[in-house]
Amino acid sequence: MRKRFLAMVLALVLALTTFSFSSVKADDEIFDGYKFGENDFSFVVGGKENPNLKLSQVMFYDKSGKEPQLIKWNVIKLRAFAEALKGTDGAFGIGYDKETRTITLTSGEEYESNGKEYAPISENPSVSAQNFKMIVNGEEKQIPGVVINGENYVLTSKLAAALGNVRFHAYPGDKHINYVDFDKSDIPEFDEAAFKESVALHDYTIVYSWGPWCPWSRLSIPHMVELNEKFAKEGKDVQIYGIVNQYYNYTNADLADLFKGKTAPWTEVGGTQEGYEYLNTLLNEGENQIFFFPGIFILDKNGNKVGESFDHTWGTVEEKYYKDHGLNKEEDMTDEQFDEFYPTIYDAFIAQMTFEKAPAEEKVEEKVEETTKDAK
Repeated sequence: MRKRFLAMVLALVLALTTFSFSSVKADDEIFDGYKFGENDFSFVVGGKENPNLKLSQVMFYDKSGKEPQLIKWNVIKLRAFAEALKGTDGAFGIGYDKETRTITLTSGEEYESNGKEYAPISENPSVSAQNFKMIVNGEEKQIPGVVINGENYVLTSKLAAALGNVRFHAYPGDKHINYVDFDKSDIPEFDEAAFKESVALHDYTIVYSWGPWCPWSRLSIPHMVELNEKFAKEGKDVQIYGIVNQYYNYTNADLADLFKGKTAPWTEVGGTQEGYEYLNTLLNEGENQIFFFPGIFILDKNGNKVGESFDHTWGTVEEKYYKDHGLNKEEDMTDEQFDEFYPTIYDAFIAQMTFEKAPAEEKVEEKVEETTKDAK
């Protein structure tokens, strides 16, 4: 059960903070200040690999809560990113006002190089928190990061989102490649009216909230495709309605890579803040539950939630699996056990839907015989 809980918590934290994560550590492991870690992420910018662009991992403890939380950030040097984007549609200039301690980023301006953009970080560097404002295209933005040896390092995803004309997408856990592209996402945004209309046209709608960046979402895709084929084969009026997290960083072509080169066999729309707020009210399981990925639940044609969400079904099925197989709940399943157990969650989940049985068809032969008797 711990495997599921930790995985879901990680997916939630990734969604809210983007490529950072938290975990509680024992008191003897807590350190003050910042510490460096390692990563092996590489960059492809505009379709071309850029071996000079590197991420640096910084670790620190957030002690604002009841227990210290270890935060790990993979940050990029702001000037290195500007250098890498020179001559592209995502180019931006950097300015700094010493009096107001304000950094300004302006899209479309040519960045002025200083020749030190790709210089490696020295040993025993000085690391401190940000102490300046950041104005992006005339608007103040919150782009988390740190200052290393006087240079600004920030979270790439937050920087790309602030610039607004850059797509940044990565696949943590499987492919350690960061893609930076400049074309716009062609995934349409969630529209509440269109969603309600679509729900009313089907006996059931399975809301499938997922993220291309999330390993557990990617694990779910083959099973969701299998369910979609099962409903079609059995003639059941059930649709899957996909809500893509961080859709603005992806195109349908990117998503096709996760569907064996094909488009998703159901409606896929981008998860907006307003859309998530609305869906969360339908889920009715507490604030921000929609941000557990994958988040899957069933609606009837009136828009009412049916049964338990996928996450709750997981817990019920998992508990039964441990009991039936005599397993210790404190121990994780083996890979073989998990492969056997995981598909059964989907079986239990869709079993919450009920369908009227079609009336039995009379045999043609019987009808012919009755007609013959009547004639005689």
